[in-house]
Order: sequence, then structure tokens, then C-alpha cells
Amino acid sequence: TFVLSLLSTLAERHPQGLVYPLTVAATSPLRAQATGAAHVLAHLRRGRDVLVEQAQLVAAELVRASCLWSEAWIDGLETASKAFYTEGDDAGCVRALLPLHEALERGAQTPAEGAFVREFGGALDAARAELRQWQESGERAHLHSAWALYMGLFRAVSPRQAALTSLDLASVSPRLLGATALELAVPGTYEPQAPLVTISGFRPRLSVIASKQRPRRVMLAGDDGREYSFLLKGREDLRQDERVM
Repeated sequence: TFVLSLLSTLAERHPQGLVYPLTVAATSPLRAQATGAAHVLAHLRRGRDVLVEQAQLVAAELVRASCLWSEAWIDGLETASKAFYTEGDDAGCVRALLPLHEALERGAQTPAEGAFVREFGGALDAARAELRQWQESGERAHLHSAWALYMGLFRAVSPRQAALTSLDLASVSPRLLGATALELAVPGTYEPQAPLVTISGFRPRLSVIASKQRPRRVMLAGDDGREYSFLLKGREDLRQDERVM
């Protein structure tokens, strides 16, 4: 279409200005938006493959660091609990839990995720088995059995989450810690007529701000010698990939 053609032309002329929003849009739950962004990124890859790869890595890892598995489970359990206990919506309860189990089944990719699996993986596998039994039989007793297991996780994780003040990037995103001397511009700094400021590296600790959503403050260094600070807010809604940058 004309719009995609125009975006492709703009991306070719100003790749640093569009690679971030295109990368984030490509993960949108809105199919048309995601498809269009992926099309433009594919066009951009022909000449700037390394830039696109770096943008995708940085965006994905910032999302990962913005919400740990333990936090995602607390959020998911709160949603599922409301559906199950307050609304009597068994199917809604299971819908809230299945994406969390699917993430576990894909496997841990960081030390923090590995530690979570070692501590809670057995109980969550047992709870997943109860969900499967409910899907086959429709008997609510299986959901009650699953909740007995989920509550153990909730009671263990909630106090730790409230006390969290910082995170080691080596634990929550070693790939981001290892991302140095990038071609990628520091987010928000690109100006067509100004010198390009690229990412030299990420600082090894993230600050966790004491508020309900527990946003992170991430610091990175630019190749201009300056430090840049960004706020990651990854738990506000299901479109976190679109908001995290």
C-alpha cells in the first residue's frame, strides 16, 4: 500500500529514527499494525540487518527486565483469582493462567528465570496438570487443587516483590548487559541533522521504584560520554511491549 511504501522509504532514509517504533509495533497484538511493521522492517533489513537485530534485542530484553516471571505470576494470579473466586468464571481463570504456563514451557533464558523454575517449577507443573484435568472433565475440584499450589507461590513471592529495590542486569538480562558498542542510537536522541549518539553499553544495575507497578530505572552510556536514564513501565496493561520504550 501507499502508506507501507512511504514508511519503507522513510525507514531507508532515517533508519535510526524509525527502527525503535517499528520494532515495538511488530509485536503489537493488533494484527494489521504488526504485519505492516514487520513488512517495513523486512525492507529495512536489506541494508541495515545489524541495526534491526540490535533494536529487536534491546526492545525484547528491556521488556524482559521490566517484568520478572515472579511479577508476571503475581499479576496473573490476581487476575485469575478475581475470575475464579469473585466472578465464578472458571474459563476466564484458566485463560489468565495459560500464557504463564506456556512461558515456563518455553524454558528459562536468564539466571533469574532459571532460579524461579528451580524453586517453583515442580508445583507449577502440578498445577498445570490440574488445569488439563479441568479442561478434560470440567470438574471444578481440579481448579481448587491447582489454587492450593498457586497460593504457595503467591505467599512466597509477594513479600520479596515488596522488598525489591534493585536488580542485577547479569541476572535478569545478561544479553542486555553484553550489548556494547552498538550501531543503535540511544532512544529518543536521533535528529536528522545532529551527530548520531549510539549505545556504548548498559549499566549493570536497575533501580526498582517503590510504586504499585514497580517500574525500573535503567541507565545506559552513549558514545558521546554521557549517561542516559530511562524509565521502564512493563506491567500497566497487556500491550507492555508497546509501552516499555
